[in-house]
Amino acid sequence: SIKYPLPMDGSVVTFSGPLFEGKLVSRIRDVDDKPPSDGNLMSNEDYFRNRSRQYQWSVQGRFKKRIRFDEVVTGQEFGRPFRNAPSSRIVKKGLHLLKHKLPDTFECQLFSDEPR
Repeated sequence: SIKYPLPMDGSVVTFSGPLFEGKLVSRIRDVDDKPPSDGNLMSNEDYFRNRSRQYQWSVQGRFKKRIRFDEVVTGQEFGRPFRNAPSSRIVKKGLHLLKHKLPDTFECQLFSDEPR
């Protein structure tokens, strides 16, 4: 069995850093399932049942001091292209509609060999 540095069973992990504090919930499909350690009633098996998703990462918290939105960095990188992604035309249209709400530093490379 693989040992993960964070629980992957939906347990809540609290954290605090110099700029942000909050909590994180993470799950990965097909990770050894045990009852969630924080009393969460939904097992990984129940969470992923009848869904095609492979993982869940949710973060909730607050910034400890004011920070400009265009200085916040978040995101994901993937080691291979997406399967069953929407057409590039649909994605480009959606990003165009959101452009006025996104910072100039926003970057999206959904259709590259390593999407991010």
